[in-house]
Amino acid sequence: MAGSVNKVILVGNLGKDPEVRTLQSGTKVVSFSVATSENWNDKVEQVASNPEFREQVEWELDAQDNADMVIFVFTKDSKAPITFLEFGLFAPHKDAVVCAEEGFYRQGNLDIVAERHKVPMYHNLDEMIADLQTVLSEKV
Repeated sequence: MAGSVNKVILVGNLGKDPEVRTLQSGTKVVSFSVATSENWNDKVEQVASNPEFREQVEWELDAQDNADMVIFVFTKDSKAPITFLEFGLFAPHKDAVVCAEEGFYRQGNLDIVAERHKVPMYHNLDEMIADLQTVLSEKV
């Protein structure tokens, strides 16, 4: 894909400064964490008629629409109905990848959606990251 631009949009704030390292091959790798917004107000009424809530949801959906790849991660203890919904929305139309740790409460639903839309499914975050590094390095 020489000459093309690949976008990955991460929603959140950097948890700490990115760490850059160079592999023996000369490839640079950047590691970073993404934290939830300090400004998030969970007291905002989550109804479509609320302009503040609508703006946040539409911003996130627009960011996902514009991304070349959408990555979904579900930890075994998460109860993430919105992320679950977004996976269902974007799996048929985007280059998506999903990781759900063993024990995620809706694992079967994710497995079926991933299988139906040929979305790679991982149960181990380290394996997903290793595969993504390979795939993304081939696209650059």
